[in-house]
Amino acid sequence: MQPDLFTGWGLRTLSCRHPAYNPFSYHLGSVWPVSNAIIGFGLKRYGFNAELHRLAKALFEATALFELNRLPEVFGGHPRDDVHPHPGIYPEANAPQAWSASGVIHLVQAMLGLVPAAPWRTLIIDPDLPDWLPDVTLAGIRIGDARATIRFWRGPSGRTEHEVIDGEGTLHIRRAPARPTGVDGLPLLLRAIGTAN
Repeated sequence: MQPDLFTGWGLRTLSCRHPAYNPFSYHLGSVWPVSNAIIGFGLKRYGFNAELHRLAKALFEATALFELNRLPEVFGGHPRDDVHPHPGIYPEANAPQAWSASGVIHLVQAMLGLVPAAPWRTLIIDPDLPDWLPDVTLAGIRIGDARATIRFWRGPSGRTEHEVIDGEGTLHIRRAPARPTGVDGLPLLLRAIGTAN
């Protein structure tokens, strides 16, 4: 994530080096939380966990600066620095915005590497929690007709562990196969789903 795109609050829609850049333009340099969540999924898919953690932390910290922790549709693309201690409010943004709120949830899903496969009653996981978010419990996860509460935590070695705290029905939980950074994880996930039962 290069500094011309990464603001410290998220990724801009346009590089600040581009002549048309405007941090308060709708699509020419602002930050869209929902787009950042999609980017987070891509980072996870290719194993760029450190970059995903950095992006998620930036967006989580931006969230805390908005009224009632509610993300707007879009916010300013200023760099995060002493001159700009707040990402800036885009004047015409819908606030709060449902798809922006979903972005935070999707980033958690990406960090946990959750891929549901309901026909096989399977949940593939590839969890990698950052040090700033060492413990997460998801309650009431539904996969097909099964339901579970799963706790994820970052162990002393940095590896993220998990345990099913509560559940009903048949649910198979499988870890995604290990892969080198930069390798598309989707084919491996599909193979893992196919061998679940």
